[in-house]
Amino acid sequence: MAGTVSRGTGTSPDLTGVNLGYTDVERAAWPAFASSAAAKRSLWIEASQERFYRKGAAFDPPAQFKLLDRAGGRIFAPEPVRNRHPYIVTDSITKRPVWTFGAGGVAPNVLDTDFNGVLSCPSVLDIAGAETNNLPLFAPSTGYSLAFKTRIPTRNTSVNGLTFTSVGGAILGAGNTDSPNSAFSAQIDGGGGYLRVYNQQSVQAGNQYAYRDLDFRDGVWHTYIVTFDQAAGEFRIFVDGAEAPKISGCTTDILAAMGGDKPVIGGTGLFPGGISPRFFGFMAFLAYIPGPVLNNATSRAAMLALMATR
Repeated sequence: MAGTVSRGTGTSPDLTGVNLGYTDVERAAWPAFASSAAAKRSLWIEASQERFYRKGAAFDPPAQFKLLDRAGGRIFAPEPVRNRHPYIVTDSITKRPVWTFGAGGVAPNVLDTDFNGVLSCPSVLDIAGAETNNLPLFAPSTGYSLAFKTRIPTRNTSVNGLTFTSVGGAILGAGNTDSPNSAFSAQIDGGGGYLRVYNQQSVQAGNQYAYRDLDFRDGVWHTYIVTFDQAAGEFRIFVDGAEAPKISGCTTDILAAMGGDKPVIGGTGLFPGGISPRFFGFMAFLAYIPGPVLNNATSRAAMLALMATR
């Protein structure tokens, strides 16, 4: 049979020496995601293995950047208005690839408050017209578990070759809402450097959020695990494996307003009116799981071991 071969343009990551199988720590962590993966209710993204994103060079056009959510199968891309993505650098501490938030995706990669690399899920339909990508993630449930690893510079210092005048901001949030306030936000506060995780950001009274009043803008990598058990009304917070005092008496789980159940990485809020508070710093790992799964010591240990390799 005759045929033709066409050669296109583009670049692929160098996979030399990359382990394309699952590691032991990945296998140990997977049970935490397994029950919610098929319904795309979990999120697992990381920067350490190049096979999970598509990029060219450090100055590649934003449209080339695609990031795969390993648990839910979502594909993240630059949010549609500012059209910038986080680019990848080798971190000076871990010597591993990490995402740089706070810079544009084309030359020169300068820090810019309007081009900070927020990632969202474009809507993708299958052949039958069913939604396959931008599916709801945050929804009223039995609670949730959140794990992430970030390095946030001290303001006005240089880290990984960049000087950050703005630091902190939203790690994970809900987008496309009908209000500037999102239904969900996990962030390192830019003003005080505190950890804040809001069940519903427009309801900030009382104790409807998790917090840790330490300034994490110190240029050091930290791991965070936050669980919310709706039945118990209880938040638990673990920073670098150490548990902070429990926060009790909480009754509000995530309330998804008008599309506010869609995930946004590195920002939160309304498209196209604005994404605030944007994240400035470095990220190596991010996971979201419905239910207080990481209250279990075995699951939590597996997640900490996974983050230690990222």
